[in-house]
Amino acid sequence: MARDFRESEPFHLYVQDVFPDPQDPRQAKVLIHHPHYGAAPADWCDERGRPRKSNRAEYLGQRFGLVPRTDLMDRRHAGWKGGMHDGPYYKQAYWFVPEYGEWFLELWHRYLKQLAHFDRDHPFAFVNLRRAPYGAIYTLTQYNKAHAAACKRIGLEVGKALGTTPHGHRHAYGQRLKHAGIDKPMIRRFMHHASIESQEIYTQASFSEAREALQQAAHRLDGLLTTPLSDLVRSSD
Repeated sequence: MARDFRESEPFHLYVQDVFPDPQDPRQAKVLIHHPHYGAAPADWCDERGRPRKSNRAEYLGQRFGLVPRTDLMDRRHAGWKGGMHDGPYYKQAYWFVPEYGEWFLELWHRYLKQLAHFDRDHPFAFVNLRRAPYGAIYTLTQYNKAHAAACKRIGLEVGKALGTTPHGHRHAYGQRLKHAGIDKPMIRRFMHHASIESQEIYTQASFSEAREALQQAAHRLDGLLTTPLSDLVRSSD
């Protein structure tokens, strides 16, 4: 998933929320709707076969006897921070590289073939595939364990400071946007921030970048002086 989303947000995804992008059918278009106020899926119809105009909280309650995952108090809980929406109560995925959208759509179609083997009593896209209860709602706890195991398999130590936790992907996405020269209003949109100031923690310079900036500044200053900066430092000693 494009990591413009927060870790918990994809856990609100329904199967119907991913489809070929009309502007480029090779890419996936991913819309993550607000767990309460987002529009109910278009294939939810009344007794006359007409699409119901309703929200997701009503859809979950009437169709499945469930509440939004933000309201659950067990392992199935998934948060929703809010922020900027791209449309009426939904956020859209923005692929940093177009090929990522193509790869995701290909993997999504493969995933749906696996999903078709299970009966579900919920609409959520991500489920247990390899352990009981099969087809049950996939949890954040399970995802974090799987992510840590994947990091270890490729020789990475897992740690927040190392950027190898799930939230590290969001920081990496923000850093790539900054390094690519994307302006702040667009970064705000891509990361779905409520304000431009919210992106500062994701785009601030790392320690190595700050040190490199100081070294470059020293070189520039050295070029402006008739006496090298290093000699001035030694003479002051």
